[in-house]
Amino acid sequence: MTASDGVTGPQPAELHIDGPSARAEGPSIAQATDSELEHRGLLHGLLRALSPLHVVAAVGLLVASLSVRRTLGDVDSPVHVAVGREILREHRFSDLGSAWLGVPAPSWRTSQWLSEVLMAGGVDAFGWHALVASRLVLLLVLAALLAATLMPRRPAALSVPIFLVMLVVLTGLVQDRPQTLSFVFVLGLGWCGVRLWTHAARPPVLAVAAASLLWAQIHGLWILAPFAFALVAVGASIDRRTTPVVRPALVCAGASLAGLVNPWGPESFLLPLRFRGATSGVIGEWLPTTLTHPFTVAFALLPLVAVVAWLSRPTDEIPRVEILWVLLWTAFGMLAFRNVAVAALLIAPAALNAADRAWGRAARKLTHPSGPREGAALLALALGIVVSGAVYVGASMARTDPWSTLPAVGIADHLAASDRPVRVFNGYNASGVLALRSEGKALLVIDGRADMWGAERITAVTDAPNLGPGWQTTVDSFRPDAFVLPADAPLVQLLVREKSWRVELRDGQDVLLVPNR
Repeated sequence: MTASDGVTGPQPAELHIDGPSARAEGPSIAQATDSELEHRGLLHGLLRALSPLHVVAAVGLLVASLSVRRTLGDVDSPVHVAVGREILREHRFSDLGSAWLGVPAPSWRTSQWLSEVLMAGGVDAFGWHALVASRLVLLLVLAALLAATLMPRRPAALSVPIFLVMLVVLTGLVQDRPQTLSFVFVLGLGWCGVRLWTHAARPPVLAVAAASLLWAQIHGLWILAPFAFALVAVGASIDRRTTPVVRPALVCAGASLAGLVNPWGPESFLLPLRFRGATSGVIGEWLPTTLTHPFTVAFALLPLVAVVAWLSRPTDEIPRVEILWVLLWTAFGMLAFRNVAVAALLIAPAALNAADRAWGRAARKLTHPSGPREGAALLALALGIVVSGAVYVGASMARTDPWSTLPAVGIADHLAASDRPVRVFNGYNASGVLALRSEGKALLVIDGRADMWGAERITAVTDAPNLGPGWQTTVDSFRPDAFVLPADAPLVQLLVREKSWRVELRDGQDVLLVPNR
């Protein structure tokens, strides 16, 4: 064996051993580099897309955050919590909420059991401030989702105004109630529905089914999902350009029927009719929408933008499904105040799409790509504005009594100290506080579950304090031990004037009347 043989002989073995290791390491390093480059590319693209208008959007979110109520805003929140506690304790979805009633009531099932369980669990774990804070958290989550769905690949000159309009709509309607949690699903539904005809992008069927199933446990608005996808299918079928969308839309509509697995089953589709029949003309949020509030005016701007955009383009460029979508959801929003936020979330992506088609080319010329440093500065400024506002509002909420603006809180606490149950003829808006804080001592004539009581009962009880037709029969049939009503109610003034009842306690605008013995 020569020296050269000694040198060269072992080399193939070394290469044979080291070779696989080198080959394994090479792609790993390359993959890491590609991934890193991809993330850098995404960040670079994000920074280049930012403009001063996005900082204006952050300022708008700051103003919206500062406008969030620091106390419990929904008079029915205490009842939702009480029902959630009962579900956790009794492990059932029906025959709920009879402990605080002084009258026989039909068996009642909740259509939002998971929301009520979450509300009860949050309150029991973190106190009532958790329910108040949830309003701010949901506003920020909705704003983040709106930014993620409206702003990418859209000119800031169009997407930011639509975003600000949506903040005006949502600020007054994000409340501590199950429907607000439902807004997250509505936002996703609107985005998916519009992308079906704009990008021919069908969401994963299993994702649609799972989201609908979860949504159906949270709130009854889940029934909008099959209707919305079916609406896309109908609209797409009347336009040859969008005919291929029909089948995917129908598949999504079928998948969304997974929501039928809920305590109400197929009867879920009849619940809106029950609510509307029970509350029409009685409860303000179910009254037809009028353009007399900032949030309703903001809502009206969305279809207006779409219509103006349509008129500025040749008719044959406008998808018929888009027209049908915007007009029908606008009509839905005008049916009742409580529909406004839902309709706005569904219309916003379609209105932006119409605006981009009409004015997108000109709008893109108004802003120029930012450099990395400028984009980073804008991003830091926007995040700083939003975070500072959220921290300030959160700290303010922590210092505020969450019950301070709800009616009859002091009266409920007074009744809780009673040595026996008290039959209370109560005002409708005071029912939630009395049901929860009286600790079972107040037996009420009515509470806020409109679907259980029906229009006739609600009208009779709410008319009685105003001495409406049949008030004497309504009061006498209940045989009250006490009244909890607004101090200026004609019935209160009559009873005090006749000296048959006296004011035991004044609590804000409400009074507790007891027999004058």
